[in-house]
Amino acid sequence: MVQVMCITEHWHRNSEIIFLNNSNYSVQSSFVRKEAIHGGSLIIVTNNLKCKERSDIVKLSVERNVELSCVELEQFVIICVYRPPSGDFNTFESVMENSLSKLNSTSKSLLVCGDFNVNILESSSLTTRLLNLFKSFNLVNLFLEPTRITATSSTCLDNIFTNCSATETLITNGLTSDHCGQLARFPDKKNKIQREITCRPLTTSRFNSFKNNINAKLDNEILNKNNPHLMYGALFDIIKYEFNSSFKTKTLVLKETANFNEWATPGIYKSRVKLYELYEMKNYNFDENFIRFVRNYSKLFKKVCHAAKSMYFSNKIKNSKSIIKATWNIINSETGKIKQRDNQYKIINENQVYEKDSDVAREFNIRKAKPRFI
Repeated sequence: MVQVMCITEHWHRNSEIIFLNNSNYSVQSSFVRKEAIHGGSLIIVTNNLKCKERSDIVKLSVERNVELSCVELEQFVIICVYRPPSGDFNTFESVMENSLSKLNSTSKSLLVCGDFNVNILESSSLTTRLLNLFKSFNLVNLFLEPTRITATSSTCLDNIFTNCSATETLITNGLTSDHCGQLARFPDKKNKIQREITCRPLTTSRFNSFKNNINAKLDNEILNKNNPHLMYGALFDIIKYEFNSSFKTKTLVLKETANFNEWATPGIYKSRVKLYELYEMKNYNFDENFIRFVRNYSKLFKKVCHAAKSMYFSNKIKNSKSIIKATWNIINSETGKIKQRDNQYKIINENQVYEKDSDVAREFNIRKAKPRFI
């Protein structure tokens, strides 16, 4: 069952869009022309999918130049694009760059589909500009075959540009249109293999309870035994019991996901992989346009990383209890000036601190005073 349908040139007015809804599907986003006739774009989604319209993207549309509809799902952001053949390409390019920049920081996969009215099967300046536009945002086309076939031409005007891998792609001719339809299927990230780990959460309150409970039992359980072996065995049993009581186990479910920096998004990670591939290609591709593209891609990548990192630290400071402390923690972390803290356990007996294992054992053997864990 198709879950999302993107339609261009729907030719409907606002008052007619509602009649496209039924018990299984509903229109979640649309662009309708106000001045001219025909044109437009819309996205129809199954009613069982959680979905919202990205009106901030839709309102960037320029009638008869670039007409956008956009929805956000749990795993994807989908843009449906119609670029009329008579539209100004500079306007289209500017609007699409603005739209993709807005969505560049999202961790969700991005799909840009529609009728671009640029034949990517031929070598032209518009083809180069279109492909470079999407490549700069790490989006590649899924189709490289004709989507509009007439008696005199065979062109690839319709496509899907994405930053994720499709499990299936298909060109379908069974439409009442002079364009072919494109079908793509993508894996459900929710079906990823999960694994469980068991841990013991360590908190200050639990650790204090652990120490206090041990100290409370030392008199009766330890010092009343004359045999050092029995004393050691009793101490070990107390520590083991109190550890299991104070630090109870907790099971966590971990998803098999990539290991990112704390501020980096999946989109940044994918862009980094793409950038490394471009650097490798520079070793044998000396075309000036390609070198310029790599240089611009690198600049854009650094700009996005800087913005994502700044946003992460800004939110971390804003949500902290102490802004000054959080700021200095970030500064020290970024400059490598983090002091190593001493978390070694110690025992005090008659105001004397003992740290070595041998000294602790000796004090248990020769003294009757109650030692205290710290």
